[in-house]
Amino acid sequence: MFDISVLPIFILAVLILAVTPGQDLALIIPSLLNPKVIIFIFAFLLQFADSGRGNLSSQILLLGILMKLSVFIVEASVAFASGYAREWFVANPTRQTKLQYLTGIVLCLLGVAIFFAR
Repeated sequence: MFDISVLPIFILAVLILAVTPGQDLALIIPSLLNPKVIIFIFAFLLQFADSGRGNLSSQILLLGILMKLSVFIVEASVAFASGYAREWFVANPTRQTKLQYLTGIVLCLLGVAIFFAR
C-alpha cells in the first residue's frame, strides 16, 4: 500500500509531471489540480518504485524526471518533423494544392463514414 512518508516526494513528482517551465501561474494551478497526472502516478509510476532497492522518494523523483524527459524528447521530435514538413510543402505550390485536395477528400470520407455509422 501507499506509504505516507513518500507523500512530499509524491507531490514533487506531480509538480514535475504537471508543470512546464515558463508556464504562467494561471496555467500552473489547473495543471496541478489535473487528476490525470495524479491517477497516472498512482496507477503507473508507483508500480516501478521498489522499497527494497533503496530510497523510495528518490526513485519516484527519478521516475518523474525520466517521464518528463521522455515526453520532451517525443514532443521536440514531432515539432522538428512538423516544421520540416511545413517547409517542404511551402517550397512547392503544387504540393500545397495536392495536400489541400487530399485533406478535403479525407474530411469528406470521414463525414460519410460518420453519416452511415448511425
